[in-house]
Amino acid sequence: MPVNVTYPGVYIDELPSAVRTITGVPTAIAAFVGPASRGPVNIARHITSWADFERLYGGLSTGSKMSYAVYHFYLNGGSEAEVVRIAGAGNAAATIQLRNGPELKAKYPGAWGNKLRVRVDYRTDPALGATVYNLTVRDTGSGAEERFPNVSTDASSPRSLVKVLKSSLLVTVDPADAHLGDRPDEDDPVSPGADPFADPGPGAPPSHRYAEAALGSGKDGGALGDTEFEGGATGQADKHGIFALLTTDIFNMLCIPDAPAATRLIEG
Repeated sequence: MPVNVTYPGVYIDELPSAVRTITGVPTAIAAFVGPASRGPVNIARHITSWADFERLYGGLSTGSKMSYAVYHFYLNGGSEAEVVRIAGAGNAAATIQLRNGPELKAKYPGAWGNKLRVRVDYRTDPALGATVYNLTVRDTGSGAEERFPNVSTDASSPRSLVKVLKSSLLVTVDPADAHLGDRPDEDDPVSPGADPFADPGPGAPPSHRYAEAALGSGKDGGALGDTEFEGGATGQADKHGIFALLTTDIFNMLCIPDAPAATRLIEG
């Protein structure tokens, strides 16, 4: 704007520069699409390390070329990646029925969930009354274990089962389960120092040391074809399959090592 000259002297008029700073963008974000031993299906997740992939997708799997691709990406200095897990038709999450209580489900579909075991105990503060219990979940396949103390049968409580399991990487529960307000039966105590999730061994008498996944309830699903990678007839609209990457901000490399017709997928 013009300077208002009111008295003799030197005046400086600062004009905005026409130069605009070029904002840098990431140039090494890889996107991986394919099967994994566990993890969310048809959802893109951002990871920043191999440890993230192990925690969420189960690490290396002989049935997943993608898992090896991700492993070598980080082995060779990769930093950020977008991952989309694809699963075959008929995939299902394992179910675990608590005695006289709600039914839990594996967090994600797949046969991995068949190795889940759950224990209930009442070793809580007596002042909390008989409406709370402790829940311990172990994945006997990976050794991962989660413990949720003082779970409440009151749906409005911040410690209700639905709310506390939101942070779980192993199990979830249907908010409409009619038994959410029931306190599941306590499992049998174990000797001090003993592994509460150990197999009782052949010929052992029936016991209730833990609840386990219903036999074969967790399923990986059938073989993967174009349909699964493309997310079905409505894959683009539903952002399923490879189209789940539409929900990401940016990626510069795309890797689909398990796809039966990767070239057509990319060109299509």
